[in-house]
Amino acid sequence: MIKLNYLTIVEISGEDSRNFLENLLTIKVDVELSNTSLYPFNICDAKGFILFNGLFLKSKNDSFYLIIHKNLEDKCVVHLKRLLFRSKVRIEVSSKIIYGLYSSVSESFKFFDKRFIKLTDHLLDNPNNEKTFSDWLLDDLFEKIFFLDTQEIKVIPFSLKFFGEIGVDLKKGCFPGQEIFSRIYFRGKYKKTITILKNTTHFFEVGEKIKSIGQNNPSGCLIKCLETNKFNYYLAEINNDVVGKKKFEAQNNEILETVS
Repeated sequence: MIKLNYLTIVEISGEDSRNFLENLLTIKVDVELSNTSLYPFNICDAKGFILFNGLFLKSKNDSFYLIIHKNLEDKCVVHLKRLLFRSKVRIEVSSKIIYGLYSSVSESFKFFDKRFIKLTDHLLDNPNNEKTFSDWLLDDLFEKIFFLDTQEIKVIPFSLKFFGEIGVDLKKGCFPGQEIFSRIYFRGKYKKTITILKNTTHFFEVGEKIKSIGQNNPSGCLIKCLETNKFNYYLAEINNDVVGKKKFEAQNNEILETVS
């Protein structure tokens, strides 16, 4: 088991919790949701940009878990509490620990393909694994799994996919960003996608603008960065008109190559 200390759980409970989340999340918080499955979700602003995203889980005690990046833990709690008004809802950071596994065990949840996660109330023994925490992060990147870890970048859910899903239910009622998403979806006008890039020299940070070779204007932005022993890897949101390009340029004429 691999302790996933980059993730945290914000727990939402109370008699008004379902309605509170229904008006906020981009997915439908249905009473029939399974408590054995993870669902990708987003919390967005009125312009459709992601404030928080991750995985949603209905717990067995009828509370709800939002699994998000730990960097945004405090901001998420503050944001949610601002929206409470008189709702009978309790918001707190859960003490549960999140482990990643490469095989299913009792009470684990399918994360992606052959990976699973398990939530526990206490530390578990970590047997000798062939896989490491670095392996897990690299698998996240290659599977284009993206937990927003900073609000300094502007990303709309349509270019992101958890398990092949964007985590937006266009059939549900109003939620922040819903009008923007409907307009984009039905007009087919969102013209960005996610690609994987790499380089071997300078390590760039999230938010770095990139451009296709020969272009003057930026054609994309780095939204996730991972440094390994061999390569620096990046997830980049790029314009659709440069999809298929093999090389991109960052500052100081640094070249980033696409990963096939």
